[in-house]
Amino acid sequence: MTTLTIQLPDSAYEMLQSAAKVAGKSLQQFVSDRLSFIADEMPVGWQDDLDDMTLLTDAELWQSARATLSARDVARFTALMDKYQSDNLSHRERMESERLVARYNRLNLVRAKAAALLHDRGHNLKDFYVSS
Repeated sequence: MTTLTIQLPDSAYEMLQSAAKVAGKSLQQFVSDRLSFIADEMPVGWQDDLDDMTLLTDAELWQSARATLSARDVARFTALMDKYQSDNLSHRERMESERLVARYNRLNLVRAKAAALLHDRGHNLKDFYVSS
């Protein structure tokens, strides 16, 4: 097992913390499980999209590396998690929460790939991780 320390925007941390609580897991276990799932079960087309990122300009990669979920998506996910805790999610709301989690997972893969490509191209990412 490898240890990894990362910097996350507060909104991402809060979303992960809420989802871990709903799942009845520690934050560390929840994130580890999600990353393992993503690595093992990446949806069709995602790997191709990540591979195509090598064609992006540095400016486009910086934009991708700095991307975040919209405030609306974060608020909606938080509301769904709050509702989930009281066992009141409808089937439609459960599906919506799964779509938001998938969107968040995809965004993090894109951000990580963009950062890796920028690093490979010689960019210093120290300040990026501190301000993200």
